[in-house]
Amino acid sequence: MSNEIEDIVIPILQNIQGDLAVVKTDIGVLKENTGKIDLRLKAVESHMSGFMSTSKYFEAEMDELRGRVEDLAKDHDPDNPPT
Repeated sequence: MSNEIEDIVIPILQNIQGDLAVVKTDIGVLKENTGKIDLRLKAVESHMSGFMSTSKYFEAEMDELRGRVEDLAKDHDPDNPPT
């Protein structure tokens, strides 16, 4: 009776063991790919930070230029053009 149980259980356990080896390999590949994705996301975050910084700089420049143009417009007398 014990041999009959072993004859049934041992092949099932060996099959499960083989399946686990495949799963471990797949998990290793997933971890590696997740690491690569994480590195790429960090690079994108860094670039986005640079873009945002540049955008804020240009926004400040535009505000300054807008103010200068408005000041010039206030000083301009349409009835008395510059000579």
